[in-house]
Amino acid sequence: MIGSAQAAAAPSTALPWLLVGGHVLWDPVAAAFFVSSALIWVTAGWAAWKGIEPQGRRRFYLFFMLVAAAQLGATVAGDAVTFLLFFSLLGLAAYPLVTHDGSPRSVRAGRAYLVFVLASEGALLAAALVTWGAADGAGFGGGVLGRGMALLLLLGLGVKTGLPLLHAWMPAAYAAMPRAAAAGFAGATVGVGVLGWIRFGAFASGIAPYEWMALGVAGTAFGVLRGLTRREPERVLAYSSVSQMGIVVTVLGGARGGEGATLAAAAFIAHHALAKSALFLGIDAVRVSDPSAPRPLWRWAALGLPALALAGAPLTSGALAKGALAEAVREHGVELGVFFRLSAVATTVLMLHLLRQLWRRAAEPSGEAAHSLGPWVASVVAVAGGVWLWPAFGNYAGHAVSGAAVLGEAWPVLVGIAVWSALTRSGWRAASRPTTVDRWARWLGWRWDDYLRRRSEKRPVLRHAPAHVRRRVRHAANAALRQLEAAERQAAAWAALGTLFLALVLLLRLAL
Repeated sequence: MIGSAQAAAAPSTALPWLLVGGHVLWDPVAAAFFVSSALIWVTAGWAAWKGIEPQGRRRFYLFFMLVAAAQLGATVAGDAVTFLLFFSLLGLAAYPLVTHDGSPRSVRAGRAYLVFVLASEGALLAAALVTWGAADGAGFGGGVLGRGMALLLLLGLGVKTGLPLLHAWMPAAYAAMPRAAAAGFAGATVGVGVLGWIRFGAFASGIAPYEWMALGVAGTAFGVLRGLTRREPERVLAYSSVSQMGIVVTVLGGARGGEGATLAAAAFIAHHALAKSALFLGIDAVRVSDPSAPRPLWRWAALGLPALALAGAPLTSGALAKGALAEAVREHGVELGVFFRLSAVATTVLMLHLLRQLWRRAAEPSGEAAHSLGPWVASVVAVAGGVWLWPAFGNYAGHAVSGAAVLGEAWPVLVGIAVWSALTRSGWRAASRPTTVDRWARWLGWRWDDYLRRRSEKRPVLRHAPAHVRRRVRHAANAALRQLEAAERQAAAWAALGTLFLALVLLLRLAL
């Protein structure tokens, strides 16, 4: 069983030239993250090579490779400073991918993303400095975390994981990115936050197990409920990530980050990453250029495989990973059978909602449909056999194909199909309703506009001023607006400047 598997001695390689001296750690957890992430970035890069338009292609490739390198570096980071370095590079380098097409929607998504990233990195920097000081520069500290330290880690890494209230950047960013970038980013980077919690020992102390479990259950339910109100496939997939990471947080919190639960969580995140990447690439693969042409049913069948895997259908990687999670947390005296069954039902409903939205949009023309077919097929093959080939699952794989296991995994999916059928027959239709945050933002905007209107009515001096004075004021206001627009354009270079700054620090370190 995966719960009783013992991790091998983790070899650590010192990198004295990296800042104050870094370390690379290669253990089973890092191996699961690294191998799955490498597969995702290869297929996503293949799709980008085939589908990205020539305009802006070099800029896209530069930051795409920086994000991939930073994410892979974070998975094998063996100390707090090295992890922080790659995590910061990952956050900054992703900004140009969000704003790649320069549309107003992408710029708004990039602003929200940048705000969340800067806030998370500030919290993580404070936590990493304290931990690094306690560990004398080696490792992640290894001591008992205090309440404040754990909360800093929760905030700093929860943004990347997509915890409720910290997820607001995710749906808009996924929808704004080019499809290939979204496939790599949504698949590979969402688990970096959980990996950071594991490395820093956040599940073992600082925050009580029941608090972690409550947060995870809330994330699982919120992701499904909110995803059912969205019609854009990219946003539905974003909320699906929120829900799936909630499952991981629930298990690791209940098991207090135990070794067996950590290994099972790493495999679950690898399965989720591969499936999510395949679904993103499949958005264009199932589209047809001619609405009157028959829809390629084999593509829909292939697209259903990663969707069923996320739901935990029998004989899929999701069933294997979820079974390993249940076994691992049971060995720590926590029974989550009901939670796993309900989450499977809810995920099935959400995946059927996703497939329905894709079916409605399948006839929309897409220039990337033909180009993304090869990378998408490769990603589906990786979903079909990726997690099953992991050596740590050798014992559990035999149990996963037994009749009792297949039956126990099949009925939640069947219940989910029945719930979905009842919802559709009742006339329910998904509607993209604004969130509470959106409504408050609109209310504040209305209040601000009303204030400006009333303010303008109370300017008798300016209104009755001579014509040449009003003309000068108007020219000054126009000049100020042009300066603001220039500053807005320069904001797109923040990520590049931050990346260059990190590279300069490394070069200075090598020169000293």
